[in-house]
Amino acid sequence: MREKEFLISQLEVIVSLHQKMSKSYFFIPPIVARNRRSYEEKNSLDTVFEYDGDVYRIEQVTKCSCKHVYYSVDYYKNYELIHADIRLVKKILKKLQASVTDETVTAERN
Repeated sequence: MREKEFLISQLEVIVSLHQKMSKSYFFIPPIVARNRRSYEEKNSLDTVFEYDGDVYRIEQVTKCSCKHVYYSVDYYKNYELIHADIRLVKKILKKLQASVTDETVTAERN
């Protein structure tokens, strides 16, 4: 149960970062190079988790040039790059939340 809740929180962070950075091309990057590197580090994630017997890796990368902010996401399933988008993460998140809710209801009945 705890592992699922931790995974749910990780997936929620992935989705929120994606929502925040999806229009990043129109963001104004920090002026100083040191601040740009800090911004890149703060807004990039590399998350690995196991779900339903498969290992997933979501690599969110933010890059800053002097004029633009770039954001990209790569999705891996069993260490192979797959063609997917944020809907994959949202789908897994929804299934996990439903299973935790079902487990909670079942535990309350007993």
